[in-house]
Amino acid sequence: MELPLTEKKKMLRSTLRKRRAALPDREKRSQRACQRVLEMPAWQTAKIVLVYVNFRSELETNLLIEKLLASPEKRCIVPFCLPEGALELVEIRSREELEPGAYGIPEPKTEVWQLPERIVLPQEIDLAVLPGVGFDLQGRRLGQGGGFYDRLLPKLRKETPTVGIAFECQLAEEIPSEPHDLRVQFIATEERLQDVRFQVWGLLGGIAGGKSLAADFFRQKEIPVFDADRAGHELYRRTDIQECLIQRWGTDILAEDGSLDRKKIARKVFQAGENSGNSGNSGNSGNSGANGENGENSSAETEETSKNEELAFLNGLFHPAIRQEWLQFRESAARNGKPLVILDAPLLLELGWQEECHELLFIETPRARQIRFALARGWTLEELEARERRQLPLTEKRAAATLCVSNSGTKEELAGHLEVLFAKKFAGN
Repeated sequence: MELPLTEKKKMLRSTLRKRRAALPDREKRSQRACQRVLEMPAWQTAKIVLVYVNFRSELETNLLIEKLLASPEKRCIVPFCLPEGALELVEIRSREELEPGAYGIPEPKTEVWQLPERIVLPQEIDLAVLPGVGFDLQGRRLGQGGGFYDRLLPKLRKETPTVGIAFECQLAEEIPSEPHDLRVQFIATEERLQDVRFQVWGLLGGIAGGKSLAADFFRQKEIPVFDADRAGHELYRRTDIQECLIQRWGTDILAEDGSLDRKKIARKVFQAGENSGNSGNSGNSGNSGANGENGENSSAETEETSKNEELAFLNGLFHPAIRQEWLQFRESAARNGKPLVILDAPLLLELGWQEECHELLFIETPRARQIRFALARGWTLEELEARERRQLPLTEKRAAATLCVSNSGTKEELAGHLEVLFAKKFAGN
């Protein structure tokens, strides 16, 4: 028999409180978590900031309060517990204006919160830093059980950033909640600042079809972009990769300076393709190991690969390594509070990476425009078509997409379409 929601919350509170109470170095950990909040763009622009005053083993917010009190441009707002179970939001101008309240929690003194000019409405708050016994990475919050903050959150402006701050040990896999429970937008701990809206978008489109322009747009917005082709090229510098390739093909794949020569590796794979009867499609394989659209390699999931043992070896070496680089990249972006990370991998669908994406963004480019871009790169039409044969048809990519923008106009028009899409998905970021 499944436990009632209230009982689940009670048991989880007990577990998380014990973890928190047993945590060493709470002061240092608290400072690290607070520093992550101080580095948020929302903190830089906020004028009226709500922050709780810590009690018992809660994460200490002293650093945040000190910064607010020292800033002539910001107002430090702290909660006052009213008898009816609501929170009054009160501005304090020094620590001396606090005293233990009804629950023992430091609160504004009576003579302070009774001053009308010190009372702040929830709708006036620009940033709210909230306590909790526990949080999960989806933004669910487990409070003390009194419901004070549950009643406050709906009164904040919709665009007001809310930050749940706690120790890393207070993060749970899932906080029991009801559908109407509001979530915080950010989680700050000593180890991370995570935007709970964090998503992965995969880029789809044709070769010379504008994906690079889209990637540049996101970079300009300081959104991390993982370039799988570039990651593949960088792998050639790794000692373990070099050793595997030399063990496979000998030192004749080295350049005069002792580095790996990707063209020589390509010839090894090309010759293997010829021997297996696939001379038409494997001529440029192996130069990046990322199966890119630059003509340096070809698809891992084709009949060609199954017949070409050298190509299969190369893909088997590079694909897991590139995936590991991607996972580290994604984790770093999430821990640093980014709402979004872009996955730019030419063979995203072929490798099954779409399962890791919240959205698949297709850049739709007219065929004539795509050919013009390809010719501008110095390719012939035949070379473009040969590269396209190594990837899934555009119809399949378009069918897999969950988002689509047109690249039929100027570079600025494409950026405008992407801006609208980004703003719609991440309003208030």
